Amino acid sequence: MSSRVWGSSLLVLLFALPAHAQEPCAPEVSEDAPRRLVLQAPTGAQGLWFHLSVARCLLGRVEALSASQRQLSLLEDRLTLSDERDALRLRQVALAAEEAEAASGALEEAVRGRRQAEEDLNAWYRHPALWFTVGAVVVVVLGAVGIYALSTIRI
Repeated sequence: MSSRVWGSSLLVLLFALPAHAQEPCAPEVSEDAPRRLVLQAPTGAQGLWFHLSVARCLLGRVEALSASQRQLSLLEDRLTLSDERDALRLRQVALAAEEAEAASGALEEAVRGRRQAEEDLNAWYRHPALWFTVGAVVVVVLGAVGIYALSTIRI
């Protein structure tokens, strides 16, 4: 949006500056000079005639106008490209934000999985004292069953 404002103000300045900077091509017309005068060339052709210096000045203005139009066209193209570049940068920022959000979610999931693994590693059913006790109880129970079984056998 700001590039459009900048471009518009530049265009206004481009049109305003040449109008104030140029001097008139022809001298001022005095009040007592005839306004309409039909002249005839030596060949007999009728028309509007003016000095060669005035024609050169007018031709220079026409060429300057053509150059200004080309410059204006280039500035419009530059403005369009600038707007497209800005849109691409905004899309790039949006994609970067999405990637950052996805990476943050993956990191949180990894931290959660690590905590769960640490909790599972230190779980009560993995404690060595528990398994030592279970083993001792199994040995005592098997020993008692074996002794009872041997005591019931008669030889």
